[in-house]
Amino acid sequence: MELPYNLTISEAALAEFEEAFYYYQQQQSGLENNFAEIINTSFVSISTNPFSYQKVLKAIRQYVVKQYPFVIHYKIDETKKDVLVLSVFHTASNPKEWKRRI
Repeated sequence: MELPYNLTISEAALAEFEEAFYYYQQQQSGLENNFAEIINTSFVSISTNPFSYQKVLKAIRQYVVKQYPFVIHYKIDETKKDVLVLSVFHTASNPKEWKRRI
């Protein structure tokens, strides 16, 4: 079995995650922890199987998050065995926002 890829989260993606985390924290007690757990599980899946998810633009792939209206956009560096998360993107947001990071 191949080892997982290293996963790095961009500052922009981290800011998006934090914004969503605090939003869910205000909505219902404990919901933010569930959100964080689902996102972490998503990161593990991406790191373990980065080529399994759909290409959406050039070398950018996306992982559709279960239970929450988010997609994670990322790119893969095969030579370094790295995955860079570009965004943790709310599906109701303007898609031009994450495309600016390419």
